[in-house]
Amino acid sequence: MTGKEALLRLLLLPGPLETTEAWAAALKADSSVESPSATRSEQVEDEAAGREAHESTTLMAAVDAVVPHLPDYSTLSPKLKALLTHCEQAYPAETDLLVMSWLQRTPKHSSVPFRRWVLCDWLKCSHLKILMRSATAESADCEMLLQWRHALFAAVLNESVQSLKRTLLRLLHEVDATLSLQWDEATDQDDLATASAAIQPITNVEDLLDFYWFHAEQLAPFAMVCAAKLHALALQTLSTAAQLAEDDKVLVRLRWSLTLKPLLFKPLMQHVMALKLFTGKQVATRLHISAELNGLVASVDFATREKILTQMTANRAKLEHAYVSGAEHVHRPPDAAQEDDIEGDAARKYLVQLSVAQMKLLVAELERELDEAPPHLFSQIFLFFSFVMSALHAPVVAKEQELAAVAVDVLFALFDRRSHDESSCLDVLVLLLHQPLTGHHIWEDNAELYLGIAESLSEGMVLQPNRTVKWATRMALQQLLFECVSRVLQANYAPLTAFLHPNLVRLVAIRLGTGQDLIVK
Repeated sequence: MTGKEALLRLLLLPGPLETTEAWAAALKADSSVESPSATRSEQVEDEAAGREAHESTTLMAAVDAVVPHLPDYSTLSPKLKALLTHCEQAYPAETDLLVMSWLQRTPKHSSVPFRRWVLCDWLKCSHLKILMRSATAESADCEMLLQWRHALFAAVLNESVQSLKRTLLRLLHEVDATLSLQWDEATDQDDLATASAAIQPITNVEDLLDFYWFHAEQLAPFAMVCAAKLHALALQTLSTAAQLAEDDKVLVRLRWSLTLKPLLFKPLMQHVMALKLFTGKQVATRLHISAELNGLVASVDFATREKILTQMTANRAKLEHAYVSGAEHVHRPPDAAQEDDIEGDAARKYLVQLSVAQMKLLVAELERELDEAPPHLFSQIFLFFSFVMSALHAPVVAKEQELAAVAVDVLFALFDRRSHDESSCLDVLVLLLHQPLTGHHIWEDNAELYLGIAESLSEGMVLQPNRTVKWATRMALQQLLFECVSRVLQANYAPLTAFLHPNLVRLVAIRLGTGQDLIVK
C-alpha cells in the first residue's frame, strides 16, 4: 500500500485520530507513511537526519496528494487539524510551505470546500496564528510572516469566491498589522538610519512609484498615506497634473501597477484622483490598458506568471554565463519547444480567437509599453509579448504575413530601443532562442524585412558601447545568418556583404559553400 493510500485509509475509516499523539502512533505503525523517531543516539545522528528528511518528503507528499481531494471536510475536520498539527510539530517549515502552496493554487486546481476548510478551519489554529500572536517575534519569524503574506496576497488575486476573498483580505490585514507592530517597536538606530538612507534618494514621482511597486504588499494597508506622499512629491517637484498626464514614464508605471498589483494601486489611484493629481476622462483612459491586453493579462494567473518569470530569470542567467565565458555563438536549446508548451496555454487560446485587427492593436500597444517600461517592469510586460510571438505560429495566425512581420520587427528593434538596459536585451535574446523565429516563412517572402533587421543589428554591434548588449546584438544577428533556411541567406547574400563585418561575411560564405543547413560552430 502506498503512502497516499495508507493516509486516505486512516482518514476515511472510523478511528480516534483527533489528537497529535494518535496520529504519531498511527503513522509510526504504518510502514508506508512513517513518522519521525522520538529519540536518536549520537552515534546514528547522520543516519537519523537522512531518514527524517525521507520521512518528511514521504509524509508531505501523501498529505498533498490526499487532503486537497477529500469528499467531505466538515466531518473530517477534527482529524485533518490533528494531522496537520502533528506535521507542524514534526516538520514545521515543510508544513508551512505546503499550506502556502495550497493558498497560491488557482481555483481550477482546488475545490471550494477545500479552500474554505483551509481558510476557515485550519489557518485559525495553524503556525500562522501562533506567529501573529507573538508580540516579540524574532527576525526569523518576521521573514516567515512575510512569506505567509506573499502566499495570502497571491490567494487574494486568484480567489473567485467573494466570501473566501473577504476572509483572505481579513487575514492579510491581520498579518500587516502584526508586521507593522513589530517594525514600529524596532529601536535599533542602525536599522532606522538604513531605512532613512533608502528613502532619501526618492526625489521624483517615478522613483516613488518604483518604491511602491517593490513594496506593494507591505504598503497595501496604507494606500491613502501613499497617495498623499505621491501628491506631496508631485507638488514638491513642481509636477502639475497636466505634466504627469503627458509623462509616458509615469503612465506606464501606473498602468502596469494597477494591472498587476491592484491591492495597493487600485485604492491608491482612487485617492490620487480625489486629490486631483489626475483629472479628466482622457487621463483616466490613459491610466488603463486596452480590453485586448487586459484579456491577455487575465488569461495568465498569478502562479503561472511567477513561474514563467522565474524561468526567464534562469534563462537570462544562462546567457550571462555564456557572455562571461566568451561564447562565440549560442544555439537554440533542444528542449525549447517543450518548455514553451508547459505554461501559457490559456493565453495562447485567448490570442488565437482574436481578430487580425485586434492582434495588430495588441502588438502596437505592447510595443509602446515595452519602449517606456523601466527595467523592473520590462520582463513583466515582455512576458505577454512572448505569448503574442508564440501565437504567430498557430495555423490561424501564421497565414497573416503582415502581422507576423510587424511583430518580428518590433522584437528585433528592442535590441536598439532597450540598449540602455542589458537585462532587457538578454530577455529579448532568450525569446529569440526559444521561439523558432529565424525559421519562420516570412523571411522567404520579405527580403526587405530580413535585410533591414540584419543591417540594424550590424550597426548596433559597431555603435553599442555596452559590451553585454553588443554581445547580445551579435548573437541575435548570427541567429538570422546561421539559423535561417539557407535559401534565404543565398537570396540575400549580395546585399548582406555591403554592410556585414568581414568576419561575418566570411562565415556566411563558408556556410553557403557547404550547401548544407548546418549551424556555424
